[in-house]
Amino acid sequence: MLYSSTRLASSLLKQVTGASLNYYYRGDSTIKPDTLYLYYRKNISDLMYSWLYHKDETIVVGTSSTQNLNQYAQEFLETVKNQYSLEGEEIGREGFSLHISKEE
Repeated sequence: MLYSSTRLASSLLKQVTGASLNYYYRGDSTIKPDTLYLYYRKNISDLMYSWLYHKDETIVVGTSSTQNLNQYAQEFLETVKNQYSLEGEEIGREGFSLHISKEE
């Protein structure tokens, strides 16, 4: 069955349970280049977890949330800046919608 783009978009929006946001940085820090850091803390993500890693010459700082995504992302970014002495320039941001299946 083919769906119109409006109907498909509406259907997909009903399935979205949250979103994630990545900040991309270039600069100095004490973050280890070969390590994926995962944080399970309610004050920086109410959905899954927050993450931190190197991708080539870029530092990726990300989190996910069901609401108030910018607030959670800023809180985690400040945590990273304090804990890992992150200094540098934000070179981009990227957001994603998430669907997490909830068994009923």
